[in-house]
Amino acid sequence: MAEVGLRRSWPSAPLRLQSGMPPETSAPSSVPPGFRPPVVVAGLAAPAWSPASIEAVMPGVSVVSREPLETGGYSAAWFERVGVEGPEGARSWVLKRMDVRDDWFSRGTHDPVGREAQFVASPLLGSVAPRLASPYLAVDTGTEGLSALLMHDLGPDLLPDERAPLAADMEAQILTCLAGMHADHWGRLAPYDWLMRPQDFLTVMGPHSRGVAGLGSRGIRDAVIGGWERVLEILPPLVADALRRPPEQVAVPMADLPRTLVHGDVKVANFAALPDGRVCALDWAFVGWAPATFDLGWYLAVNASRLAGSREDVIARYRVALERALGTPIDEVLWARLEEAAVVCGAFMLLWSKVRGAEERGGEWDWWVDRLERWAHQIVTP
Repeated sequence: MAEVGLRRSWPSAPLRLQSGMPPETSAPSSVPPGFRPPVVVAGLAAPAWSPASIEAVMPGVSVVSREPLETGGYSAAWFERVGVEGPEGARSWVLKRMDVRDDWFSRGTHDPVGREAQFVASPLLGSVAPRLASPYLAVDTGTEGLSALLMHDLGPDLLPDERAPLAADMEAQILTCLAGMHADHWGRLAPYDWLMRPQDFLTVMGPHSRGVAGLGSRGIRDAVIGGWERVLEILPPLVADALRRPPEQVAVPMADLPRTLVHGDVKVANFAALPDGRVCALDWAFVGWAPATFDLGWYLAVNASRLAGSREDVIARYRVALERALGTPIDEVLWARLEEAAVVCGAFMLLWSKVRGAEERGGEWDWWVDRLERWAHQIVTP
């Protein structure tokens, strides 16, 4: 089964911890406990940034080394590992610089400002910290589409980017953290216009993505377009017709669902299991305001080989976690619609990558098609 993910924000590295639970012998966490707002460092986004820009706002810290990092993935971000010495001893940090003018994810989701940096610089980052640890030390929201983030180097603690099921306790912890974040912002109005909207999630890699300016980085354009052409050929006509509809039209029936803050790219490899037991989330480039189950749908789609149980098991675990965090049950009618939104989001973003599974009867492909047929019967008028 094809599994395509968006590991855009970190180099691969061996893991010390995979279960998400504190080890028997305590090790210092790469991210200190307690939320510390990132400092603003002007000029950090410049290609020729100066170490003095960091040293000026972080007393006692000296930059002692810099080296480029190759991370793979599909974005146009640049990475450097930055070695520093300071009051806490020698440390390794990572600098991520972005230019939305050169990044097809940014252009495909109507991001003219550098969404991830805007999020890190906003109060939203602090609102997430009780649920998901923050790795960010400094931010430069920049100008003319340039932005930068300075982070703790979490390489040893990152969950591996591999095709093997997660430990059940680790998956439960991730789902619980996400559900808590969703509950904390449940039903509120979007506080910023740079947050991704439901139609943005349905557009970026959906059947209409071929019309997105800038789509074509590192061969992904051909994979997306070719995948959708084949998918729409072999799907039941009713489902293909539904998926061909404009994303704005598909999003209309979801307009009255509760909206909340969503991470947007909950690939397992975008989380770190810290030695003190906390979970840290990276790569907020798709952060948005949408139904909570948009995160659930993407989790099911992008982590197909990483699920600790069946897709139904994951859905059930997430619902329990969300209801617990909300402090109230979700009625069956509303939950059915939220679950449907998860399926629609996951399909629009990644069904193109699962076409090889069409020949594996009873597998993942059949699960998505069965769920999509139920949805399509409701929105397509015979």
